[in-house]
Formats: sequence, C-alpha cells, structure tokens
Amino acid sequence: SNYFGSRSGTDRQRDLRQQQLLGSNLSAATEQADETTSQTQMHRLKLHLLHAFADGHDLRLRSNLRMLATDRTASSQRETLGPAGLLEADRVSASETDAHTPGGDVVLTYRKRLPKRRSVVAQARTTLQWDGDHRDLVARNRDGDGLAVPPIDQRRDQSGATVSQSGSLLLTQPLTSRRALQLDAAHTIAHQDEDRTVLDRLTGVPVRDEALSSAFERTTHVTRGGITFRDNGENHQFSLRATLQRTQLDGEILDQTPTVARPSLHQLPSASHRNTIPRDKKQPLTNQDTTT
Repeated sequence: SNYFGSRSGTDRQRDLRQQQLLGSNLSAATEQADETTSQTQMHRLKLHLLHAFADGHDLRLRSNLRMLATDRTASSQRETLGPAGLLEADRVSASETDAHTPGGDVVLTYRKRLPKRRSVVAQARTTLQWDGDHRDLVARNRDGDGLAVPPIDQRRDQSGATVSQSGSLLLTQPLTSRRALQLDAAHTIAHQDEDRTVLDRLTGVPVRDEALSSAFERTTHVTRGGITFRDNGENHQFSLRATLQRTQLDGEILDQTPTVARPSLHQLPSASHRNTIPRDKKQPLTNQDTTT
C-alpha cells in the first residue's frame, strides 16, 4: 500500500491599462484589475493484496482511492472611459468556488490454472466518480447612464455521480503449444446522474432559475460475449475475434417526458497481426544511409 498527499496554492494579481486610438470620436481608455486565489489538495491511497492458494491459483485485490479538493476566490473590476473622460462601461464581479471530487476503483481478480493447460480468470470491478461544487457569483454591469444590464447575484450548486460495476469471465483452451482458443463474457452497468440548481438572490429570497437549472439520470447496460483465436509464434502474433454485444440505454431528464430507452445489438469482428523482426536480421543505418 502507499499514500500520496499534496497541497498547492496560487495567488495572482493582474493590472491592465489599455488605450485605443481610433480617432478623436472613437478612442477609449480601459483599466482592469483582477485578483485570484486558489488552494488545491490531493490525496491518493493505493492498496494491492495478493493471496496465493497454490501454484497457478490466486486471488488479487487492487484499489485506488483519491480525493481532490479546490477552493477558489476571484474578483475583477473593469472600467472604460470615452474620449472626454466620461464613463462608458463599468463591470465589477466576485466569485467563490468550493469543489470536491472524490473517486476511485476496486478490482478483484480470481485466477486458476486447470488441467490440460487450461485456465480461468474471473474479475469484478467497481468504479465511483463524484463531482460537486458550489459557486457564488455577484456581478454588476453599468454604462454612463446607469445600470444597462440587471445585476447578478446567484448561487450554483452542482453535483453528479457516476457508478460503474462490471464482471467478466475468461476461459482459455490451448490447442497446440502456440495456439489457443479463448471464450469470454462480461456485463457492465453504469449509472450517471447530475443535478444543477441555480438560485437568484437579487430579491433577498433565493428563487430557482429554471432556465439555468437542470437534472438528468442515465443507466447503461452492456452485455458482451466473444470467442478469440490466438496464434503466438516466435516472430509473429495473430488474433481473430468475433464478439456479440447488446447495449441498453435508459435515460431521463427530470420533470420532462418521455424517457429515453434505446436497445441495440451489434456484431463486432476484429483481427490483428504483428510481426517482429529478429535482432540478427536488423541492419543498422550507416552514416551514408542516415544522410540519404
């Protein structure tokens, strides 16, 4: 097992002064000041456990857990003056973001060598990814005559999770000393959901903004079975595979109908061939060959 942790921070300040010279009636001067502060923490824990029952018979557990946390504050002020020094546009904004992203995966693998050089491998995997952040945004836009755009005072809460679980089984049947036939089957379930809520706070009472808020759920089932022929020679590797895969997608946008349901069935053949040139037949490039 091992653990890794880190913490880093950044502070950035920027001042911008810009003069546009487009004639006496179009010239403008812009001043902008930005400030950003962020802190990031990373934690990662790995675990590897192996238990051997006998030679060619073992159980292996591997896990990788992680956590990423970020805190960020930002402020910006921008002012544009016209040719006579009169205010043309003014924008002030400030935001705070607090984000946490935990996740990880756990894999359990069982392997056993059977009589007549056969083998079986079974594997189960679980993966979790969670995203969540909270953001406060306050902004004001103004022109020389007053408020040109309504001010913004919002809070955004966003969260989402993806959970994937899968299981697979692989059986290898040798045909000769270098040829083998493999049968495999697997099933995967992946569930994803996301919820974004935006609240307007200009009136002092938080009101949900339906145009900017959304939520959905989606579940995918994938069932796959296949057969593979392998030929591993001294200088080449060849494989020929036939796969049958069924996919079922079910989705729902909350507060809306109808739901989404899309099944599909596909045949997925594939083939690959790889040659390795023996070392004694490789000709090194001479200086003349390299120049050419």
